[in-house]
Amino acid sequence: MHWLRAIVTIAACGSFLAACGRKSGRTAAELLPPIMLSVNVDKPSITVGDLIDYSITVNAASNVQFRMPQFAENLGGFAVSDWDPGKPGTDKDGRVRHTQHYKMETYLTGMYEIPPARVGYGPADAMKEVVSTPVCIEVRSVVQTNDLFSGIRDIKQPVSLADAMRARWKRLVAGGLVLAAVMAGAVVLATHFMRRARRPAPPVPAHEVAYAALRALFARNLVEAGLIKEYYFELSAILRHYIENRFGLRAPERTTEEFLAELGSSGTLVERHRQLLADFLAECDLVKFANYGASQADAQRAHDRAVSFIEETRERPEGQAAQEDRQV
Repeated sequence: MHWLRAIVTIAACGSFLAACGRKSGRTAAELLPPIMLSVNVDKPSITVGDLIDYSITVNAASNVQFRMPQFAENLGGFAVSDWDPGKPGTDKDGRVRHTQHYKMETYLTGMYEIPPARVGYGPADAMKEVVSTPVCIEVRSVVQTNDLFSGIRDIKQPVSLADAMRARWKRLVAGGLVLAAVMAGAVVLATHFMRRARRPAPPVPAHEVAYAALRALFARNLVEAGLIKEYYFELSAILRHYIENRFGLRAPERTTEEFLAELGSSGTLVERHRQLLADFLAECDLVKFANYGASQADAQRAHDRAVSFIEETRERPEGQAAQEDRQV
């Protein structure tokens, strides 16, 4: 009878502890805020040219609606080489978790600060915002400080004053002869190049740079290889850099909405060209960020839109531009 009573007691204690564990788990989940935002980098310190992984994670209750940050081609001085928007998932406690990843790099040394991430949540008519902390990254040179002093030699033994003076005069005479020879050569070369001086070549027009980039993109056969998303990324970047070179607008560093808003207020383009550009960028964003399954025909149409925009807005000689305006 004693052993039976012991077994019953142990079973009752186990059930009580399990119930307490489930209750404490529910209480911990209920005590969490409705939404939490965190950012992280895999390396706080890198050398020039290294890639870093910057992630943005949202942990929210299942009944909370939120909107993840949009893609940006430049973050705090870092160039974004790849972006994974991620997909929302559900944790064991029933909360929703969504993580985005950015692969970034830079080729300048110094301290960089990635600006805070911002996530809106709640209903559209009463949207609130949660903001993360900024992230500091140190970018070091690949040349180490110790390398600068690795070739320092030991101090030579002292020499007599007379020997030192003779050696000094020999060095001065030799240096003077070398300097005279260098100056004479420089005069000869300067005279030669001055006679054959030519005007510097004018800078390559923006549309020629863009067309060369389009030909290089076509040669990579990304569409035939099924890399439609990568093709749209490259095509969009080519047109944005053309607009920057042609009109002086910082297109690569802005989102589509910001860029189109600036174009609308600046009056740089006529309405037809703004609409052509808006249609092109909207189609690119669908493929790049909304995972729209574009076909080869869609890719060709996007290419033709880019070519039409470049051809209609490219720089022309003054007489040719006036003649085309009269024909229109």
